[in-house]
Amino acid sequence: MAVALVALGLAGCARHGRLNYVAATLAPVTRDSTVREVGGGSHVVQTWRPMFSDTIIGLVPGTADSTRRYLGRLRDGYTADTLNLFVFGDNRPGWRAVRLQPELSTIQQMLSPNPIKFFKGLVTIPWAIAKGLYPDLALVRDIRNKLANTPTWGREREVMTAMLAKIDSLHTRGQTVTAVLNSGDLVGDGRVPAHWERFLRITQPLYSRVPYFPAAGNHERTDTPLGMANWRTATGLPASGDRLYYCFDTADGWLRVITLDSNPIVDPGKLW
Repeated sequence: MAVALVALGLAGCARHGRLNYVAATLAPVTRDSTVREVGGGSHVVQTWRPMFSDTIIGLVPGTADSTRRYLGRLRDGYTADTLNLFVFGDNRPGWRAVRLQPELSTIQQMLSPNPIKFFKGLVTIPWAIAKGLYPDLALVRDIRNKLANTPTWGREREVMTAMLAKIDSLHTRGQTVTAVLNSGDLVGDGRVPAHWERFLRITQPLYSRVPYFPAAGNHERTDTPLGMANWRTATGLPASGDRLYYCFDTADGWLRVITLDSNPIVDPGKLW
């Protein structure tokens, strides 16, 4: 168990780097494009692509103006006086053992020359182990992903499934969803390409059907060159220097959505 506590504090194998652009293929699916699963089933392996690619999906072509940070007008998405928008955020994956953060902080203070902090940390170790094992073996289950620096615990897939189900439900009533707005924290660390690749694979069924507009959260690390480059590659949104704000109009022109980047204001101490 001590090894598990140490592993939770170590950096993983998924390294910082630049996300590579992968174009969506238009070729027919081949035998090599499927993966066989236990029980004889199979599923198509989807290559990820930026959410907006080079076409600014869902917007009227030729209406964007990058100098004004204006993307253009959505092609459709409203029914009479009804406008359906999904707004959510911080659906990134995490660690089961996040509940141990106070205990881990106390244990780390054992390195202090203060004997009280040392003994306090020593007493905390067995309590942290018990708390990390009950009721879901979080310490053990997190080790593999922590070593690989690829968090997978959370409700990403459940949220995506719920949104897709709602889209289908509205469609049966003759309505559509205008856009999905994500307020930020799409990935655990925007400097890690593997985090973006996983996010895009999970989200692809949603953003392939509905225009998907994200804002940059602090976890996207757009304060760094790598984070900014990966944001531009993954989302396809216009980004110039530190300008990540943009706006777009609904199809009928009655509503303008403005997406701002508040990181420099709300988190200056940590540089986003």
